[in-house]
Amino acid sequence: GGVAPASMKPTSSLSITLNVAATETGATFIITGGLADVSMTTTGLTLDIAVPLRTNQDNPLSLTARDAAGNVSDAATVTVKHDSVPPAAPKVDAPAIVNSADGKAPFKVQAESGSLVTISVVGQPAMTGTATGGEANFQVQLTKNASNINVTVTATDDAGNVSVSTALTILHDDTLPALPIVTTPPNTTQVDTALTTFVLQVSAEQNSTITVTGGAETVSAKATGIAQSLTVPLKPATATTSTLNTLKIKATDAASYSSEEVTRNINMNTVAPAAPA
Repeated sequence: GGVAPASMKPTSSLSITLNVAATETGATFIITGGLADVSMTTTGLTLDIAVPLRTNQDNPLSLTARDAAGNVSDAATVTVKHDSVPPAAPKVDAPAIVNSADGKAPFKVQAESGSLVTISVVGQPAMTGTATGGEANFQVQLTKNASNINVTVTATDDAGNVSVSTALTILHDDTLPALPIVTTPPNTTQVDTALTTFVLQVSAEQNSTITVTGGAETVSAKATGIAQSLTVPLKPATATTSTLNTLKIKATDAASYSSEEVTRNINMNTVAPAAPA
C-alpha cells in the first residue's frame, strides 16, 4: 500500500488523517506509534485513517497491511510531530519616530527560527517573512505624517501556532515645523538693554523643542503651543563697548526636523553716557 512521505509538516491537531492506497481489497491496515494503535479494513483501494497523536512530541507512525490469509506487508513509516506550543512573542527593533521621505521604517524581528513573521500596520497591507536563523528584516510602509501608528508583530510556527503579538506605536513626520512666532521683541529692530538677560516671548509647534542661540549660552524649552517666556543670558558688554546679541530662534520636532530661524537683535549696553557739558 502507500502512505505519506517519511516526514510530514508539524500539526497542532490532536489527530491526523492518513490517506492509504491499497493493492487489494479486504486488507486490514494497522497503524502504531501514535497515542493508540489503529486498525481498519478496506473495502476499496483507498482508505482514510484517523490516527490520534501523542501531544507535543514526535509520533513515529508505522503502517502495515495484513491480507485475509494473514500475510503482513513491510512497514511504511512516517513521522508526525504534534506541536501545540506557540512561539514566544517576537522581539522587535524598530524606531519610535520615523522621518523618511517614503514613509518606510526598518524593522529587525527576532522570532522562533523558521517561523512566519507577520507585521500588521493600521491602514497598510500586512507584510510577512520567514525568521531564517531566528531573524527577519523588513522595510515597513507607514502612513506618512501620522502619529500613533499602531503596529503588531506575530510569529506563526509550522504547526500553525500563533505567538502573542508584540505591539508598537510609531510616529512618522517628514514635515518641517512652522516658523516660530516671536512677539517680544516683535521684529528685528535692535533692542538695547542694560540687563544681563532678555526675556523672549515665543510660540511654536506644540511639543517641538524651541532653541535660542546667539546669546551667552544656548537656551532650549519644550513648546507648549502657545506663547511662552524664554529667558536668554546675554553676552556681556564692557564699560566702554556694547555687545550685540543676534539671537536665532528655531523649533525642532520629534522627528528631528527643524524650522527656519527667526532672528532678534538684542544689544547689551552698559556704557555710561558722556557727562553733561
